[in-house]
Formats: sequence, structure tokens, C-alpha cells
Amino acid sequence: MFKKVGTHTLRIVRCTFFYFNIFFLSHCSGGEKLGEAIILTPRSELNYPIENIEFRQSVSGTETPALHIIAGGDVMLGHWTKSYIEKYGSDYPFRGISTALQNHDVVIANLEAPFADYGENRVEKQYTFKVPTDYAWGLKKAGFNVVSLANNHILDFGFEALQQTIQTLDKVQIFHAGAGMTMEDAWNPAFVQTKVGRVAFLAFSMTFPKEFWANDSVGGTAYPLENKLKNTLQCLKDEADVVILSFHWGQEKSHEPKDYQRYYAHFAIDHGADLIIGHHPHVLQG
Repeated sequence: MFKKVGTHTLRIVRCTFFYFNIFFLSHCSGGEKLGEAIILTPRSELNYPIENIEFRQSVSGTETPALHIIAGGDVMLGHWTKSYIEKYGSDYPFRGISTALQNHDVVIANLEAPFADYGENRVEKQYTFKVPTDYAWGLKKAGFNVVSLANNHILDFGFEALQQTIQTLDKVQIFHAGAGMTMEDAWNPAFVQTKVGRVAFLAFSMTFPKEFWANDSVGGTAYPLENKLKNTLQCLKDEADVVILSFHWGQEKSHEPKDYQRYYAHFAIDHGADLIIGHHPHVLQG
């Protein structure tokens, strides 16, 4: 169904990256004025495709169906969005783009706040996030089927909130990767079976606080240790047709990727990843 590229597989993959207004509704995304300006938009809009990438590697003259992927950025459904969600429903922020989302095989976002109905704030920092578990149905209804949990807010309310998040995502049948109660769980890929092959999704956080990063003793978010990443990608060559990596990295409001971002992106591609997705800066980088 896919052509082998080296030892990996790609035949026809179409990837579209979109900028969603709704992904930046938080205090850390520009302050109250920015938040108010965005939330007053009647609905989120799918502004324009940032980039369309098509990989075409033919084995024969027979064309196989395309694999359609949409990748978004940070999703945080709290603060100013809450009153709108309570009034119009948890899928309201995405109604303007749901048709596009639902027409794709793999729809990815970074879940920037845990889904939790209880839990205590466990960190001392300016912004901490937590949203009700019922809001997860909005993501599902909109069309998202994969989320990254690897970011600098998923443990704001501790492992209790992380566990609620995982249970909630499992309940609404949204795949997830990038954080877990153990390091092994955090590194476990999400697998999405599509009509044209099996997609593996890995997620990593390279943002502070470092205390969120999983290690041999405690769970948390996955940090991309090079040897472990290399070995994981090697194993995935036999388990998936397409391998996608998501990184929470970079400097907020900077349009230029840092050297380490370029390094890890090339490292991952060189060892078997097919697609790299980045988020956290809250602006487009290139």
C-alpha cells in the first residue's frame, strides 16, 4: 500500500498545517487584550494552509488513497473560552473548522491544559491551567483524534489531574502520547489505523519546568533523550507505515527556530521519522 523509502514507507501522504485562532486563548498567549480580541470572533476560522506537503513515491502505476493529516498547535479551553463553551457547547470554538477537521484521517493538536475536575495546583508559576473533563467531548466532536500531552502545563495540577486527563481521553476515544504515570507510558506511541496504513505518533516536551520531565523514577512528560529516541524510531520502522513526532519547544513569540530545534528535527528525520510538528512559540516559525 505504501512504497518503501529506504527501510521506511511512504507512498502518498498529504499533510496540511493550519493556524487556528482558538489555539491561543490563554493568558500566556499575549495577555487579556489579545484574549478578548480573539474570543470576540463569533467562531474560530481556518485562516489559510501554512504548508501543503505531498510525498509521492510510486511502486506501480496504481494510485492508492492519500493519507490526509491536519496538525494544529496549542489547545487550551479555559479562561475566556469557558463562558462561551458553557453557553454554546464544548465544540463551539471549533465549529468554523470542524468540516475541514472531519475530512482528514489524522487530526492532531497539543493539549495545553489537563482535563480534570479536581486536583490541587502543584507548581509555583504565573499561569496554571485546568479545564473540566466534559470539554473533551468538544475535541472529539470537532474531529480531533490524536493529542500531545507533552508540554509545560499538563502537570500543573499534578499526576492526579494527568490521570484524569488520560482516562478522559480514553473515554472519548482520542489517542494520546507524550506523558504518563511512568517514563515508559510517556514514551509509548499512539497508533492510528487509517485506510492507507498505520500511523505512529510520538510527543516530546523540551520546555520547562524540568521537573515535569519523566525519568526512570517518576512519570511525567517525555523528553527526547537521543539514544532512547534513536532506538524507539528504529523499532517503529517495523510497526508503522508513517511516524510523526510532535515537539513542544522553542521560545514564545519568536519566529525563528533555535539551533536545538533544527538539530532534533534533523536527528529524528535521519533516524526514521517522517514528519515533525512543533508548537509552543504561539507564532509561526520558519
